[in-house]
Amino acid sequence: MIGCGIIRPTTLRNSLLPTAPLGKVAPHLRAFLAVLSSHTEIMASVPTGEWLDIDVKELAEAEKDLIYSSGHSHVYKYKNRYAVKHVANKPELDMMQLAGDCSITPCGRIFKKGHQVGIIMELGKPIDITCLDLQEKRTLATKLIALVDSLHAKGLLHGDIRLAHVLVAQDGNIRFCDFGGSQRELTSTAPESQTLNWISPFRLRNLDLPLRKEDDLYALGLTIWELYTGKIPFEGLSEDKVEERIMADECVDISEIGDSDMRKTVEMYLARGNAG
Repeated sequence: MIGCGIIRPTTLRNSLLPTAPLGKVAPHLRAFLAVLSSHTEIMASVPTGEWLDIDVKELAEAEKDLIYSSGHSHVYKYKNRYAVKHVANKPELDMMQLAGDCSITPCGRIFKKGHQVGIIMELGKPIDITCLDLQEKRTLATKLIALVDSLHAKGLLHGDIRLAHVLVAQDGNIRFCDFGGSQRELTSTAPESQTLNWISPFRLRNLDLPLRKEDDLYALGLTIWELYTGKIPFEGLSEDKVEERIMADECVDISEIGDSDMRKTVEMYLARGNAG
């Protein structure tokens, strides 16, 4: 990890509460009630249906298949119905819930000693671009653009857009996963993480700045290029070489996109994303 959070691509139970007015309750109990209130607000915002909260020991003992690993977290197929991300904290779950239908649906949490360490979500399908023709790629790219627009309309920035973070949900729509580096628009702090190969020269030179819409648009442009070519930006190069290329304002060859209209769109996103 370099700079500020750059990632390289790798693979309540029911309670009996007193009925005394809140102002007469002991301070520690007021704190407990505040936590309970927060919990209730979160639960009210999740989709209807089964909600699972389990201990990490239960996850460790369960049969599961590794789906994806990014170095700092792992995603498993769980009970043939869910995907479990471990490690994933409360802020990431909050962002997924705020994203609504732009996010793969969260279905529960993993706890360790009372602290959230993971997220249970619906089991989405990765996008297989090898079976798509040119028109199908254009249709998917158009849906991806609409997905980003919808997320931005909610005042949210994903911060790590790439094809591996787009899944086909059980209702057939595409949705984002991995909100670990996401932020609300106009946040004043730098994001926790981004993936090196999909960030702009401007972003790499300004890792201490908060996310901008333009950062998502730059990554969107590279993701559309990835969709059309089947390649990862700067694939095969060492991390140092990728940094050198980006800092030298080098980018992918967008002429490889076999769709002139979409090529112009990608060119626009890359230009906007690298503007200071």
